[in-house]
Amino acid sequence: MPVERRHQLALAAALAFIAIVCLPPSGEWQAVHIELCILCGQNGAAASILNAVLYLPLGAALWWRFRSLRRVIVLGALCSLSVEILQLMIPGRDTALGDLIMNTVGAMLGGLLAVRPSAWLLPTQGAARLATALVALAASAMFVMAGLLFTP
Repeated sequence: MPVERRHQLALAAALAFIAIVCLPPSGEWQAVHIELCILCGQNGAAASILNAVLYLPLGAALWWRFRSLRRVIVLGALCSLSVEILQLMIPGRDTALGDLIMNTVGAMLGGLLAVRPSAWLLPTQGAARLATALVALAASAMFVMAGLLFTP
């Protein structure tokens, strides 16, 4: 399969995954409610992290397709904006500014990860030590945050 075709399939798969996760109804019709906060609700930090992770594959697929970080950011933001607008018309879904921001950040990070995959897959010894330390720090922070966020 040609590389161009694989890139198109990766982009289609990332968009389909976002649609499957973000667009099904999840409750009853309610008044349109737009949250203008960044970390909304009791579990806002966890939801923000998940929003960023959701858009990582899209960012990587956009990088493979266009080879421009500016395009990755703009198209990631436009995709997120489209999803947020569609969620206004779907029962049980909320639209939030924080979702738009974190989705865009996730697409940007996905594009950055795709720029040099060899640096992530086969790092130098120093880079591997740094990455290990950062992952350990991030995992520790996630455990602490989960404990704080999910306490009754």
